[in-house]
Amino acid sequence: MLKFIKSKKYELSLIILLLIVIEYGLKQISLPMIAEGDAYSRALVGRQMAANNILFRLAVTNVWLPLHFTIINIPHWFGVDLFFGQRLATLIISSLGIIAIYLYTLEFFSNKNIAFLTSLLFAVFPLRLFLAAQTLSESVFITFFILFVYFLIKKKKSSRDLFLLVMLNFICGMTRFESWFFLPIALISLIMDKKISTSIKINLFVAMTVPSVLWILKNGNQSGQSFSFFQEKYAMAQKELNLRYFNFEKTWLD
Repeated sequence: MLKFIKSKKYELSLIILLLIVIEYGLKQISLPMIAEGDAYSRALVGRQMAANNILFRLAVTNVWLPLHFTIINIPHWFGVDLFFGQRLATLIISSLGIIAIYLYTLEFFSNKNIAFLTSLLFAVFPLRLFLAAQTLSESVFITFFILFVYFLIKKKKSSRDLFLLVMLNFICGMTRFESWFFLPIALISLIMDKKISTSIKINLFVAMTVPSVLWILKNGNQSGQSFSFFQEKYAMAQKELNLRYFNFEKTWLD
């Protein structure tokens, strides 16, 4: 038994750390969400979908990708109170990012000491703790994105790994636009991987561009403007001037 504990000390420590983080997060669920109004807006969009028995809807909004609402509503379909379930799903998925970053760092450095220290620092990172139980898409997205990068950098990729890579890319690509900016890097990385055959690379390229292409086509069909989501976000950004964008001193102080 002691031999097993010693050989698995990092894995066991990681599980204990995860349980502590979730326990801390459960206490936050009873408190109001104070990050920003979008947390409540997203929760209400999810409620509207649940009220109409909709698990996934592509045409939810033009500025928010649709999969986040499906993810936070999952507990509801198992009988959990809707709003509590939305925050619980966010908490659990965001907390699993601790495991994800351990796997990623271990793959990158091949050193369990560094991997566990990184996970510990990520676990107590103030912004992660602050957003862990608030129904924003950032904390959910980051877990899936780290896992996506983990499978991308794996030295030996099995067919199962490539399947999970495509699935995680779809989840990320349908949750936040940031993953779209990373997609060219991911595709170039796969193209340069000599262990993957050309036919598989072509299939991966097609599969991994599905989320962005699907969303652009949806926007074109729904609003007549394929990039209406970008135009709306840009228009909102112009309504209020943020002096920190143009002032290094203010940015540094922040």
